[in-house]
Amino acid sequence: MLGIGSKSPPLDKIETVVGPNTNFDGHLKCDGSVRIDGVCEGGIIETVGNVVVGPDAMVASDIVARNVSVSGAVTGKIQASGRL
Repeated sequence: MLGIGSKSPPLDKIETVVGPNTNFDGHLKCDGSVRIDGVCEGGIIETVGNVVVGPDAMVASDIVARNVSVSGAVTGKIQASGRL
């Protein structure tokens, strides 16, 4: 995912946010941590960092991440290599 000479992003820092007024449908792939406060449906959310699902979020996508914290609704499969 990272290019040659790229710095590794800090995994505890949120780099990507799907805001509360956002509806995302597709494959989100990144190296940093992700926070979801909106709606994600279909596809997959994949990162080497962490995923935080906010209290008003609705996620109908699969999630693959190091740690996953869920406060909202998730109906997809979750694969966490660390904590869920």
